[in-house]
Amino acid sequence: SASYRNDPHAGSLFTVPTAGGEPEFRSKGFLGMVQHIKPTSSGVLLQESTGVATRLTHLNGAGKPEWIYNPKAARLGITGYSIFDGKVAFTASHANHPAELFVSAGEDAPNKAVRLTNSNANLEGRAFGEQRIVRIRTRDGVFVEGMLILPPDYQEGTRYPMVIVAHGGPEAHFSDGWLTTYSNWGHLLGARGIISWYPNYRSSTGYGVAFAVHDHGDPMGKEFDDHLDAIAHFDKQGMIDPKRVGLGGGSYGGYTAAWAATKESKHFAAAVSFVPFVDIRTKWLTTDIPMEFYYVHYQEKWPWQQPELMADRSPLTHARSCDTPLLLLGGDSDPRVHPSQPHMLYRAVKYSTDTPVRYVQYRGEGHGNRSNVNRMDYALRTLRWFEHYLLGDGDRRAKSLPPLDVPYPK
Repeated sequence: SASYRNDPHAGSLFTVPTAGGEPEFRSKGFLGMVQHIKPTSSGVLLQESTGVATRLTHLNGAGKPEWIYNPKAARLGITGYSIFDGKVAFTASHANHPAELFVSAGEDAPNKAVRLTNSNANLEGRAFGEQRIVRIRTRDGVFVEGMLILPPDYQEGTRYPMVIVAHGGPEAHFSDGWLTTYSNWGHLLGARGIISWYPNYRSSTGYGVAFAVHDHGDPMGKEFDDHLDAIAHFDKQGMIDPKRVGLGGGSYGGYTAAWAATKESKHFAAAVSFVPFVDIRTKWLTTDIPMEFYYVHYQEKWPWQQPELMADRSPLTHARSCDTPLLLLGGDSDPRVHPSQPHMLYRAVKYSTDTPVRYVQYRGEGHGNRSNVNRMDYALRTLRWFEHYLLGDGDRRAKSLPPLDVPYPK
């Protein structure tokens, strides 16, 4: 459950006596989150996230931990679990493979598990770049954690382009595991000589409730400073070229990318914004989650009660400042973010600047692509956009748009 009405995520644990009574807050002060609960013969089994790590915790009938399966050393990210025959079966991914099936010995040997499946044998022998867990101290002393994926042939002392991948929500987080999908491009970018950074910026889940509410009443405030501080950190380490940094993401991550391309344009050489909201006022009044905005993100105030903040934190307001080549994409049947949102920013940038901008609309898609064809199209367009504007010499911002048609590999 949520810990209180304005908590952005139902990640806290409560228990209620079977005879009735008041609920007891079991996870108060927990710097993580409870993701799933399943009853067992002697208690409950929890799937939990503590930062980028995941674990399984068994509680007895009194709510006390009896055993914990923590695959942190194995670098496994648990994605689901079930119980049978006194054992725990779970799916988990790794930096070098998507989710596979494992089985643990349960309470007899809670830190041992055996992998049962190999669904992607074609990945064996492939060259993967290193996936590092990194903690960054931000300008105001808050630590932000994330994963950095390096190119397979990474050379210390060489500066590479970097793409920041911003997750949506913002009540979500990245776990240490497989981070290569149609909308998270980790090893695909690495194969092209581009570093990718997956930050659990403040407002992310998995670090306790206080960490997750940083965006409330302050969208694109200190949470966006975390992205800029990451650029400064990796620049200081000599790992990246700060003039070749891109940012991409979907939903709230798309909003982040649109903000990067407009208000914070000087820091970014390319941006990919998928299903983004760009004007908070009209997004709020056309979305299927208006009450979430009211209770969770905007301090129980309606847009007309805070017009200055709504305008100031909307990328559309800053469209004329866009100097970052911007790729906008989204479905024409999105109930969460109305299709007019990316369309408005496309029009504003196109007619008020000379900056390269493109808008791709997917027919029949909602808040994220479900069709494999459209997923592949989005991935290929994103990779080509970043390659086009982050690789090579000269003034990459001034390069013309890449061709509209995407050449599909045969």
